[in-house]
Amino acid sequence: MRVITTRGRALLVVGLILLAAGMGLGFRELTRAGLLCAALPVVAWLLGRGTAQIEVSRSIAPHRVSVGEPATVTVTAKNLGPRRTPLLLAQEEVAVPLGDRPHVLIPRMRRGEERRAGYLVRSHLRGHHCLGPLRAWITDPFGLSSRALTFPGQSHLIVLPRIIPLGIVPAGLAGGGGDVGGSHRIALHGHDDVTVRDYREGDDLRRIHWPSTARTGELMVRQDEQPGRRRTLILFDNRADAYPSAGRSEPFEWAVTVTASIVVHLITNGHEVYLATAGGESKGVTGLTAIDSPLDLLAVIAPSRGNAAPVFTHAIHDLLRRGGGHVIAVVGRPDALHEALDAPGTGPIAFVVEPEPGAGQASALTTRGWHVAATRPGDDLAATWRRAQTRSLRRTA
Repeated sequence: MRVITTRGRALLVVGLILLAAGMGLGFRELTRAGLLCAALPVVAWLLGRGTAQIEVSRSIAPHRVSVGEPATVTVTAKNLGPRRTPLLLAQEEVAVPLGDRPHVLIPRMRRGEERRAGYLVRSHLRGHHCLGPLRAWITDPFGLSSRALTFPGQSHLIVLPRIIPLGIVPAGLAGGGGDVGGSHRIALHGHDDVTVRDYREGDDLRRIHWPSTARTGELMVRQDEQPGRRRTLILFDNRADAYPSAGRSEPFEWAVTVTASIVVHLITNGHEVYLATAGGESKGVTGLTAIDSPLDLLAVIAPSRGNAAPVFTHAIHDLLRRGGGHVIAVVGRPDALHEALDAPGTGPIAFVVEPEPGAGQASALTTRGWHVAATRPGDDLAATWRRAQTRSLRRTA
């Protein structure tokens, strides 16, 4: 859009005054001066109505970063028009978490010529953040008129949650066996720890595990051979009412950081990880063997209005059908686990995010067999993780 600048409007007003005064007083020189002053902004506006034909694209490296890490954005402009383009001072539209809008200087370009310019962005919030479109302004040499240009095209930067290194995997969670030692398998409603799986054609009927069969409604058999990888189910309580304030509050963001750190830590150390969230569906979960997919999910996860208990219950039953494994929960309030697992057989671990010290939210979980680790934003998560694992192993030994 082409507009007359403040300087141009002022010159136009002065020109009209001089024109009126010259005509009223009969001074031709004053009339000519007024006519010239009034005509210049109008002529500048008329001559600048053309549109620069510029194609803009951008690349981001890397396109996935963690909170606080920088990314380099390279803007490429190509002149598609027949005429030489003017010098452009452009401004990139970016999402609010990426900070102030960066300015990009695009030099003059001949027909078919390309120019590149770059800038850095850094986000303090996770998510998918938009970059673009690019906006530029062209002014005439006298600054009497200005034309705003918008070059379409957008790109997205994926900002992952903050990952805190948790150190070495404790002995009870390390190794290659699926659930070696038996004492670390989960069981529902206080039953003895038994590794079970779905019945397959040809299995010995004497190996049917009747308590699990009665509980699930499907034939389940005892599994003697352990899988080659340890399974860990992570339950993430992302209910909106489980945290002290709505939206992306500090406790909620800390819960996301705790969950993401545990997921990355376990997958990196050879675990087959299963992730269930309160906003998910009440059905079985899929094993995660790569880091990218859960981090992409946690990058955009938001507080949910869903009910966590049925989702977590289905996830635990599904893990049992696969042969059992470890259970780690990250919750805002303990009621998310009351119905899901009343009496676990091996004391799974629950990280309860408390906004204030001594909030005392987790006492009910301890009586139901959970090992509780209270954590607050800014805590030493690696130390909390080590203490929780060590105490849990002592209880189940």
